[in-house]
Amino acid sequence: MKEELQILELLRTQKEAAIKQIFNMYYEKLCLYAESLIKNKQKAEEIVEDIFIYLWLNSKTVKIYNSLKNYLFKSVYNNCLKYLKKQNTELNLYKDYAKIDKEILEPNCFSYPVSNLIVKELEEKAKKKLNKQSIN
Repeated sequence: MKEELQILELLRTQKEAAIKQIFNMYYEKLCLYAESLIKNKQKAEEIVEDIFIYLWLNSKTVKIYNSLKNYLFKSVYNNCLKYLKKQNTELNLYKDYAKIDKEILEPNCFSYPVSNLIVKELEEKAKKKLNKQSIN
């Protein structure tokens, strides 16, 4: 605890040694914690790195009440939750768009031959477009 208080004092005076020491003490543990929450190693590292950047840029004004360790782990937890909420929102949007696409491409009544021709034509155009994009 005494060591944390000394590190926090160094951090408040924007000593680079303080952020390096904090980084060395907690980076790996925070990354493992973040990865356990979001199941994505790269994104977990980004989240932790963003927290260290925020801590360094706001070192004079950041309020750490309990302990540095608690602050860092709570920050990781909160940022992981934000990431997961964003992912969930994007997934729901994708599902909504997929549902709309399916409704457009699958007419309610297949007894209309013109509908079937339109669907086939759209599918062929989409395949050609995708093939051109994958070649480029």
